[in-house]
Amino acid sequence: MLKKLIKYDMRAIGKLALPILAVVAGVILLIFTLIGLVMSNTDMIIRNVLSILCIYVLAIGVLGGNTIISFFVLFRYYQNLFTDQGYLSFTLPVTPSQHLCSKVVTAFLWNIIILAVNAIALTLGVFVMLIISDKLGFTSLEAFLYTVSTSVRDFFNTLVSEFNLSSASFIGILFVLIVCRSLCSILEVFFAMTVGGLMRRAKVITGLGVYFAIQTALSTIGNILSTFFTWNDLSPLFYLLPFAILYLVLCVVFFAWTRSLLDKKLNLY
Repeated sequence: MLKKLIKYDMRAIGKLALPILAVVAGVILLIFTLIGLVMSNTDMIIRNVLSILCIYVLAIGVLGGNTIISFFVLFRYYQNLFTDQGYLSFTLPVTPSQHLCSKVVTAFLWNIIILAVNAIALTLGVFVMLIISDKLGFTSLEAFLYTVSTSVRDFFNTLVSEFNLSSASFIGILFVLIVCRSLCSILEVFFAMTVGGLMRRAKVITGLGVYFAIQTALSTIGNILSTFFTWNDLSPLFYLLPFAILYLVLCVVFFAWTRSLLDKKLNLY
């Protein structure tokens, strides 16, 4: 049943998200094409002004599109569980844990899709810009991708040597940190929305208050840990492990609290 829930949520969000991602990718390619044309202009003032304008439009388009998708994912969580649809959702042969898992997995997968589409569009956009402006002399996409991959590999090797780890260990710890941080961000928002959903009034204000309280607490803990590591001149490895463990623990805590609220204390008004 969990697979069916995830499939249903992915399809429902995809009806809005996929067209928006297509528009965002188109905007990225269009803006980089315009930047390439602008860079070929010999007037420095015109070139700088138009380039900055294009960058602002690009930032607004990308952030705007991604934000709309993120808000829709959150709206789906609220709509399915805390509005009239909640009565239907909780009459299905599905446990609160399965409802929550479905929403978390769906949100996580759409984050990956958004990141992948943006990365591919940006890579192609930069390639088109360089070809049009003829700045670096790339004659093929393969040559450009080879240059990019070489730069990424060199940067990665620098990080590995800095942390004094094997490549496998570094990738493993970094992967756990990124996944746990992403899941933690999703779960803390869902937890705040669930607490707000318990209120008869001021649900949005309550949810926002809980969310900002969580963010403040996590920011304080992060600053304390960073200060401790700096003062004690610890190995860079200790910057990754504690935060990975912290986010992993928080994922478990937020999931357990949210599931408990959905299971025992949820009131639909």
